[in-house]
Amino acid sequence: FILSALQLSCYFAIGYFIFRGLSVNTISFTDVMTLQSMIYLIITVIPTPGTIGTSEAGFYLLFKRFVSPGIMPYATLLWSLINYYLNLICGGIVTLVNHFMPPEKA
Repeated sequence: FILSALQLSCYFAIGYFIFRGLSVNTISFTDVMTLQSMIYLIITVIPTPGTIGTSEAGFYLLFKRFVSPGIMPYATLLWSLINYYLNLICGGIVTLVNHFMPPEKA
């Protein structure tokens, strides 16, 4: 339970740090955590392959009232890159390294 709570807290905090990195000071940490948890609940209910588009649309729609329209596309893109594509790249690298390593002898 504790590890899952820590994992989800880190996952939900990514949006806050993206906004801070883009110099957005109009939304608090607790607001971001709350809205991120709502997005998480929404994307787990809607059955799309890999939640393609659903999570980005939810992120954009829920946060657009706190952030200027010029920054939201960049924030959404960064959020997608960090949450999904960074995991894919890291997983791919680990898989390739594991595939080409010689098997251990018992």
